[in-house]
Amino acid sequence: MLPLNNVAVADGYSDAATLGPVVNCKFITFVLANNSAVMQINPVGVPVPDWGPEILITASQGNTISLASGVRFRNAVPGSVARVSGYLAQPNDPIFTGGPLFAGTLTGGGSVTPPGGGFVELAYAQITAPVAVSATTEATATPIVTAPSINGDGSTPIAIEFFAPYSAQNTTAQEMYLVLYDTGATIGILVHARFPYVGPPFYASQRLIPSVGAHVFSIRAFVAGSGGSPAINAGPGGAGQLLPAYIRITN
Repeated sequence: MLPLNNVAVADGYSDAATLGPVVNCKFITFVLANNSAVMQINPVGVPVPDWGPEILITASQGNTISLASGVRFRNAVPGSVARVSGYLAQPNDPIFTGGPLFAGTLTGGGSVTPPGGGFVELAYAQITAPVAVSATTEATATPIVTAPSINGDGSTPIAIEFFAPYSAQNTTAQEMYLVLYDTGATIGILVHARFPYVGPPFYASQRLIPSVGAHVFSIRAFVAGSGGSPAINAGPGGAGQLLPAYIRITN
């Protein structure tokens, strides 16, 4: 069995979105997601490769093709990226029936956004106790909360949210900066707070498109100036208790 596992289709035919052709294979099952694509089939019994005419297929369409030793896909509209999953069956492999498996949007990480909007939570992490902020530079910022790793596909946008119910400082000489980090490197300052104040919560969000590969996003903090005891405060929740501070990633 030769698979295509949730592959991003290119504007032109590519090896990544091609199955076969293999002389002794006769069946292909696939499902297409997100956008329309064009495919070509290599029929059984003709030289390999010998691609047939182009066939337009629509998003969320799946099928099982018999008497085919190979198939390849390209985007129907340049820049409108389709995703394809499927396999080329070799002798003695089981044959599964294709079909419209879902009507949402498929991400590179394999999650599905429901049709008609909505969002999918990709990662979440929280803290339930205060974190003292001792760092004084962006490069050495104190970690506050770190999300689990997610995979980017280079085209799907995400939203990163941060919430903390309480922030503390008691000097007029300091400023606090909350920084968004990606896998150990700063993306930029998410929040800039000027003191004196005690108590106001933080809530901030940022939209971005992660590059292809794994990403570990985190919120870190540093202060400018001296004196006081800066902290991001959080608790376990419950009567009389602060709620957790958190980072959440959705798409």
